[in-house]
Amino acid sequence: MRLLTSVLAGSTLAVGFGVAQATGNRPLGGAVLLAGAATCGVLWWRQAGAVPTLVSEAVFAAAFIGSHPLAKQIGAWPSVAVVAGATAVISYAITAAPDRT
Repeated sequence: MRLLTSVLAGSTLAVGFGVAQATGNRPLGGAVLLAGAATCGVLWWRQAGAVPTLVSEAVFAAAFIGSHPLAKQIGAWPSVAVVAGATAVISYAITAAPDRT
């Protein structure tokens, strides 16, 4: 389940951008981002608790914000791909089950 939530987080960034670009409606793309972030937040909370959820949500937000200046350097879709992949990997690591040994 943790893997699916992390993939959902990364995918949400790509789908949100795709919706905004395809429709020309940035608020609609933002609504996709908010819905995905909220869904991931609920799932992360259930899987890992409060602190990993807050950190993962911060990573999600930082990825969204960071994709804009990165896009000026490498292009829009490559930027989205980089931040989506990084978000998935980082959130997966953050929400890892605690060592119970």
